[in-house]
Amino acid sequence: MWFLVSYAIDDYYEEENRATTIDTIYLFIDKFSNTVLDSLCDNLHKPIMQTVNHSFGEHGDPLKDRFEEFDSQLRGKINFRDYLLSIIDEKGYKKYSEVYKASGVSRYTFSKLLSFDKDHKPSKDTVTAFTIGLRLNLDDAQKLYHIAGYHLGTTELVDRVVRFFISESLYDIDEVNYCLDYYGHSVLGEKLRESIKFEMDEKESL
Repeated sequence: MWFLVSYAIDDYYEEENRATTIDTIYLFIDKFSNTVLDSLCDNLHKPIMQTVNHSFGEHGDPLKDRFEEFDSQLRGKINFRDYLLSIIDEKGYKKYSEVYKASGVSRYTFSKLLSFDKDHKPSKDTVTAFTIGLRLNLDDAQKLYHIAGYHLGTTELVDRVVRFFISESLYDIDEVNYCLDYYGHSVLGEKLRESIKFEMDEKESL
């Protein structure tokens, strides 16, 4: 700050061809400080930043409706349950039992999935099981994962196994589970878990 004042004093007295004395310096500082003080006082009456009358809390929630509209656009119009049913219908399955048996999912779990609220999020294992049971290609599988809020990646073993079986067009849930169990990963579905573990233990004992 004092550097700026000293430069300003030099410029002022150089332009005016005045001698720089103690009195003239005090006179300049007094004049300079009054100018700065006036400027600061003026700025105190001005808002530091422009604010918008938005609130999500106590004053009627004007942002709430806008957020819910924004959120619905990001989530899309279709939910997992409806998308799953659309795939079942598109592939021409006549009975739901064909789907949940091929996926290794119990009838109870499948029924609960259909009766849940539309925003219910199934587990990733359940989504994976349906991916195999419905014989989805990689693009359709990825979309099913995405709608459920997941991603079919490459870092997890189960994702790599599923990608492999899809690429080989092998959609036998038992074979997928044998592979997962062999590498120490929990198997998919529910009805096949104990039988697969039992058969694997039997083979190891021979």
